[in-house]
Amino acid sequence: MNNHVLKSLVFVIPFAFFFLSFVSLKTETLEEKVEKLKKERKLVAFHPENDKVKNRRYSNKGIIDLGKTLFHDKVLSRNNNVSCASCHENTKGFSNGERFGTGTHGNKTVRNVPHLYNLDMNMSFFWDGRATSLDEQLGMVITSKDELDMDFTEIVTRLKANETYKLKFDSLFPGDGVTKKTFSQAVIAYEKSIQSYGSLYDKYLDGDTSVFNEKQKKGFELFITKANCITCHKGVNLTDAVFHNVGVKTDDIGRSKIDKIGMSNEFNSTPYPFFSTFKAFKTPSLRNVKNSAPYFHDGSKKTLRDVVEMYNKGGENPDQTGLAKEIRPLGLNEQELEALVEFLGTFSSPNEY
Repeated sequence: MNNHVLKSLVFVIPFAFFFLSFVSLKTETLEEKVEKLKKERKLVAFHPENDKVKNRRYSNKGIIDLGKTLFHDKVLSRNNNVSCASCHENTKGFSNGERFGTGTHGNKTVRNVPHLYNLDMNMSFFWDGRATSLDEQLGMVITSKDELDMDFTEIVTRLKANETYKLKFDSLFPGDGVTKKTFSQAVIAYEKSIQSYGSLYDKYLDGDTSVFNEKQKKGFELFITKANCITCHKGVNLTDAVFHNVGVKTDDIGRSKIDKIGMSNEFNSTPYPFFSTFKAFKTPSLRNVKNSAPYFHDGSKKTLRDVVEMYNKGGENPDQTGLAKEIRPLGLNEQELEALVEFLGTFSSPNEY
């Protein structure tokens, strides 16, 4: 088989596969889609009655409380100017309400601050997914000169010099005390405790349909049908945890800086849009989305209305290289836009952190 034939097959086989998959799919009704969501929630969720999940997340309150204290302590930054909570504010959806974060030297970060809800359900972290564990993510934030500009050795030294911290670590981690590992365990334990559940959306899926008003019900219908938000914002945590180019006008190349395959010109354009990572960013969870404005990796959209209007147009730059195949004009009218925005507010939960 010569190279010409092989090259042709590379283009033909994926299309044949996707075509056959498409024609074999049965179109789900609205009722079937809702029932599917209800089953997913009961099977894998942070369901309030799921004791196994509850115990995993709240098994050692002392370590969680220590982690919370550390999270809010500016001692973790080089010049004691900022803490983790400086960018991840509880009252602002664990973001900071601004387009970008502010590092310990007063500089602005290059991307919007992502929220921290349900982190233990994630497989990757940061907008480009460059960290694959919370340990890795924490280390990157601490050592980044644009953020805390710190190192673990100095953190351990500072904590050991603080008698309160020293006693607390000795008590919670007998025989270990303050180490890089125990410090990380404490901070991550607190981060994992930041859970979002019990929202109107959760209650609706649990069977209490009275919690939605008529506009929210219409918005829910649009979310899983005409607007098709559920294609990416799926599952219990309302994200597919995958990277997409959704048409935001930006010079940031996103995931393709990490994924070298995505840097290929061949894979960044037709006929392989489903392989593209060019200007692609991780789908954020919509948990408490109403509280975590502004939106997208660059914080370019101030409100949820701005977000749905952009999607309704099919993105800001429909001809952009690597644009996800799902991004297209939605044809939503004014009443439908209002209903969708109203529904997005039902993902907010009453939990305290």
